[in-house]
Amino acid sequence: MAQSQVFLPQTFGTAAVPENYYVTQVRTANAATVWVLALDLSIPDNSTVRRYARSTDGGSTWTGGNINIPAGLSVGDLHPLDGTTAWLTAFPEDATATGAGVYKTTDGGVTWNRQPTATYSGAAAFPNIVYFWDANNGITMGDPNPNPNGGTVGSRFEVYTTTDGGANWVRNQTNAPATTHAAEYGLTGVRAVAGNTIWAGGYNDVSAGAKLYKSTDRGLTWSAAGTDIPKGIDFVAFADANNGLMSDGLDLVRTTNGGATNTALTYAGTFRDNGLDNVPGLPNTFISVGSADAVGDSLTHYGSSISRDGGLTWTTLERNKRQTQVDVISPNIGWSGGITNSATAMREGDVFKLNASLAPATATKASADVQQAVQAFPNPSKDGVFTVRVALSKAAPRGVVVTDALGREVYNKTLLATNAAAHDILVDLSKHTAGLYTLRLETVQGTVVKKLVIQ
Repeated sequence: MAQSQVFLPQTFGTAAVPENYYVTQVRTANAATVWVLALDLSIPDNSTVRRYARSTDGGSTWTGGNINIPAGLSVGDLHPLDGTTAWLTAFPEDATATGAGVYKTTDGGVTWNRQPTATYSGAAAFPNIVYFWDANNGITMGDPNPNPNGGTVGSRFEVYTTTDGGANWVRNQTNAPATTHAAEYGLTGVRAVAGNTIWAGGYNDVSAGAKLYKSTDRGLTWSAAGTDIPKGIDFVAFADANNGLMSDGLDLVRTTNGGATNTALTYAGTFRDNGLDNVPGLPNTFISVGSADAVGDSLTHYGSSISRDGGLTWTTLERNKRQTQVDVISPNIGWSGGITNSATAMREGDVFKLNASLAPATATKASADVQQAVQAFPNPSKDGVFTVRVALSKAAPRGVVVTDALGREVYNKTLLATNAAAHDILVDLSKHTAGLYTLRLETVQGTVVKKLVIQ
């Protein structure tokens, strides 16, 4: 890793993204495909995001352009399915704007069409996030509507789900989170997903603390929990259903029970303030990018850091790269944003491609005896449910990760230690399509790798 750049600088080309744009969001769809949103810095005090770019060949070439949504709207979140299909949320920047809601493209971003059944109507309508588990099943979530700032505490967040790619969205009128404070709402683009569970970061009164909103069934039912983030959760990342981090760029908070409770961390090393993500395939591993905020704005203070212990310790990967946002889908596939600045001194990279494995160099393959002591059955599985049996107590597993054929994480679980001579682990992939999957079981004696087949 020391002999090569961890993140390799790349250029968009001015046809895709002109000079003086700042990447506000990065979404990695697969090994070849990545989309970004960008903000025009040449306009004083500009906060309107209406530019996108994408690559379908691993960053070799880029296309992009302005997003054709009505005037007065700004893009808050983006979810690409592949190189041609993506959804975004557009929110109003002033009271006169119309057309807020979910927009979909099926031609690589050339045109975007509003999906009207996610109505987002009324003066309080403010879409924040959109996410799809596959081509059909998705969720979008917006601020409480009607607006609780009008004095109505108890208004519900605007949540819609779809099972047909957004052709029909259904509002969750009864189980969406309800507000408990007057100034409580969501934040654009702040979400994390592990399996069927989705978390969304929120904003709250300074005295009340920001809330974390959670659904374990793709948006049908919800819970909300207070956090030790004083005002707004700008970043949220989960390594699995239980272990996650939240931050406002300064404070860092950790949960080990899915967000039900959390603890403010006094961490060691350099945590960075512009982007946070987990590293799928590596238990309890997170990456942050941006500046080491407390030490100033010099280029040497910018870069990336990694934590392999749930946020307790951060180790610098690289410096001298003005990175914005980060999205990693495996230890070897990921992207980070940059700035298309015409000033040579600021041109470290328009965007950065992960160029080295984030897996620890000490990872070892389990011995043949341990490999044989671990079996998965039934395999193939008709319903996607597997039992992983570990028949050797000294091979006590520490974590199990399953990835699909594209290297995307579909299952991640941190396991409790046990002295049992044999124990079973249930791996439920029933929500996923037929195909080949790879299971990696971390043990104290190395990593066991098994192929799983869903028929």
